[in-house]
Amino acid sequence: MERVYLPDLASVQGQLVELDDRQAHHLVRVLRLRDGCPVELFDGVGHMGVGRIEPVDDRRAPLMMRVEEVRSIARRRPHLVVAAALPKGPRSEDMVNALAQLGVDCLIPLRTRRSVTDPRPGRVDRFRLAAIEAARQCNAVFLMRIQEPMDFEDAVKIEAATRLIAAPEGEATLPRGSGQEAGTIAVLVGPEGGWTEDELAAAVERRWRPWRLSEQVLRIEQAAGAAAGIIRFMDLVNQEKFCGKLQMTDSASNGPPQEA
Repeated sequence: MERVYLPDLASVQGQLVELDDRQAHHLVRVLRLRDGCPVELFDGVGHMGVGRIEPVDDRRAPLMMRVEEVRSIARRRPHLVVAAALPKGPRSEDMVNALAQLGVDCLIPLRTRRSVTDPRPGRVDRFRLAAIEAARQCNAVFLMRIQEPMDFEDAVKIEAATRLIAAPEGEATLPRGSGQEAGTIAVLVGPEGGWTEDELAAAVERRWRPWRLSEQVLRIEQAAGAAAGIIRFMDLVNQEKFCGKLQMTDSASNGPPQEA
């Protein structure tokens, strides 16, 4: 079923809503959906639903959709924040798309001593559109929020249960308590020129843990993607273990509960 991003979804159940021109064009002109076709709706903040395209007599009229049902989805844990310097050119959009697909909850464009780009407001708006498109394509329930650019001196003040700074000299392990119980995990990813000694020292002083992601030196988008992928994969593994343990316990009708 095709997916449509619809803000304020929870407040329009049972109502007719008008789709914006971009989404209307995609549904009718590109996908050639007809009157009555069902679509999946999401608002990026934990609500999903089903809607149907309403018939219209005048094809020049706005495309309308009736929202038939809405349900709520619990937010995943841990909450994952990535503050990263941005690469040049279209690689920034590629990074936004990848991080959105990997399940990052919040992306903060980071200004560091060696940063090579500082996005203007219009470009940040394009990043937000790219995050919506990535969520639509990968069946995400929650949108990746993109904050305004932040200086490194402010980023190291971010509060989180687990705080990691990508650095070649760091440890290649995640600290204990980095699973769902962590609440929020924050990761700092530096520019391609690397952190300055002062920046790394300032982060360590504020109890950011240096974290080595690879034996090789990675580009910004690969480092940010690797960090997000590792954290979300470990979360998935922990969920699988938990579900497996429950299944073994439920199936053990004779004798004491067994652990997976």
